[in-house]
Amino acid sequence: MPDDRDHGFRRSAARIGAFASLSYAVDYSFQLVDIFWVARLGAGAPTAIAIASSALFLVLALNEVVGAGTVPLFAQAAGSGDRERTGHVILQALLLKLVLGAVMALAFGAFMLWAAPLYDIGAAARGHLAAYGKVIWLSLLLVPACSTMMTALRSLGGEADAARASVLALLLNMALNPVLIFGVGSWPGLGIVGAAWATVLAQAAATVLAARSLARNRFGARVFSAANLEWCPHLYGAIAVIGLPLSGVMALYNLEQAAVTAIAASFGTAVSDGFGIGARICGFLFMAVFGIAVGASVTVGLHLGAGRADVVRRALPRFAGAGTAAFGAVALPLALLGDELVRLFTQNAATVAAGGTYLRFMAAALCLLCAHHVFNAAFEGAGRNMPVLLASAAMHLGVELPAVLALAFLDALNPETLWAAMTVTAAVGALLSALLFRHGGWLAEPLSTESQKERPDKPLARPSR
Repeated sequence: MPDDRDHGFRRSAARIGAFASLSYAVDYSFQLVDIFWVARLGAGAPTAIAIASSALFLVLALNEVVGAGTVPLFAQAAGSGDRERTGHVILQALLLKLVLGAVMALAFGAFMLWAAPLYDIGAAARGHLAAYGKVIWLSLLLVPACSTMMTALRSLGGEADAARASVLALLLNMALNPVLIFGVGSWPGLGIVGAAWATVLAQAAATVLAARSLARNRFGARVFSAANLEWCPHLYGAIAVIGLPLSGVMALYNLEQAAVTAIAASFGTAVSDGFGIGARICGFLFMAVFGIAVGASVTVGLHLGAGRADVVRRALPRFAGAGTAAFGAVALPLALLGDELVRLFTQNAATVAAGGTYLRFMAAALCLLCAHHVFNAAFEGAGRNMPVLLASAAMHLGVELPAVLALAFLDALNPETLWAAMTVTAAVGALLSALLFRHGGWLAEPLSTESQKERPDKPLARPSR
């Protein structure tokens, strides 16, 4: 029986992870499509995209305040069998995300006004950055709500619907990018602004499709119901307690990426353009890491909601090994074909060399990060995220920051040593997360039981076995 349950855990995590990886990879493909066409606008355009993206992802760390809380709350509520409670939690989280989206848009606007002018970049890159930023902020109003509905669909068994919405949005983005950037017929197009509009319109389409899937009530949880519109301070507090540590994790990671982007820009346009292209390629592959981890965290939440922590303890390490090995096969082209991949986006020899070198280092780093995030999934699925924040702080503040400062002090900071420091940091993160999982700090009372204090008159239903 334990072997059957362990196999069921791995099968569930693999299925959810596969669909999540597809959805995330498709979502991130917007970035690849953008950079493919934007790079043709000339030198400086990839640098502008890299800077804007680093700022967007830094602002999106705020999204994790609510987003991180939705994974365990949705999954544990669904695992308990209480569909009414599940629909209530989903709508409450969605309303919080709508408010948060407006806050994030304001934060990005502040970056464009006061931080963007501080970057040491050329006039062309600066002009592209200003133009792109005037439109792309709209995506921050859409991404929070869309990501919440995608998480809800995966928790309810609608991962195929989430993947379908992502694929259709990508196809729309692919069709719009060349037309809006370069024009058609006598219309000259919008340049880099067209890339921003293509992203915003495609994200709007994905949001509508996800909302439509939830509104059809095929999964038994009635989300868009007036009965779910109530003031729930206990639930909001639970979401914040779960999400704040992971928001800190995202802030640390994106601050690191923003710092790396700024350092890369100081190495010259060729290196910063190569990094900008390479970072987009790595970001695309990282979506597979993220998907594998989401599959694990949702499955952890489902099992904890059903009272099966023993299965998680046995099965997650095996899934971490299998998932990392599978991802290694995906990352192999980065090590072998780095220059050729960058050459798909630009023919500048110096940019190709810089981007290829970055990708070769990141092939190893991404494999290590896969193990790191899968072990973190135990804490995320349980909603006990403080150890994840501590591990992230140890990685970036205890290892990477001192290493980069030491390299700069020794006058040894160059692209290769910077990428090496990032790879060592990933190795430390994988080791820390594995040790924390083994220590067992993720084991606690399921959150679906705790959150029921908000509605004591509605007992949790147990799933049939």
